[in-house]
Amino acid sequence: MATDYGTIATASAASGNLTITKPSGLAAGDMMLAFFASHDSGTAASLTDWTLLDSEADASNRVFTCLWKIATSGDAAATNFTFTVPGNEKVGTLMRVTGTGGFTDISNLTFSPVVLTSGTTPTFTPGLTNSFAGDLLILAVATVGLGTTSTYAITNNNPTWDERADFQLDSTEDWTMAVATATYNLVQATGNYSVAFTAAAEVFGILISVSENQP
Repeated sequence: MATDYGTIATASAASGNLTITKPSGLAAGDMMLAFFASHDSGTAASLTDWTLLDSEADASNRVFTCLWKIATSGDAAATNFTFTVPGNEKVGTLMRVTGTGGFTDISNLTFSPVVLTSGTTPTFTPGLTNSFAGDLLILAVATVGLGTTSTYAITNNNPTWDERADFQLDSTEDWTMAVATATYNLVQATGNYSVAFTAAAEVFGILISVSENQP
């Protein structure tokens, strides 16, 4: 069974840790991907037994983090997950991905490291090369400022993208976070990836390809 988007949950807070409701339908063996952005700390988000995929901080100590984990029966029975997200004004999403076969090796995740750019139509580089036809592409972005997100794209053979989350935190310092997914039916370099915002300053972005276990 090929990997596919399952469900997603979002959360935001002005301070403290960030509690995100369990994505509906979560089952043991599903992959969980969590994305966070916060102000003022420069320190990556964390939670026991979760693996840090990547994180980047800017010169003003804003930070974007991606964590992942294969769900256990205990995770499936949980109500929510409370992540340590240092700093202030924070947003987060927790996505469920199905069809991974419960892999535990990082090689089933291919990703373009978190990069930082600016503007309302930012382009990120270098992109990635996925492992198998039918892999799930996940594009997650967080921008300083309030607005909406659209026009997710990769340079080479751009697939149809489905937006899974697009929400804002209106606080002392603002965030907009968005996540979109697409099925990539080729095995090749994606080239650069890009998005469009109605309002944006600094923007963090990460592109991920998730593969099922292969014989």
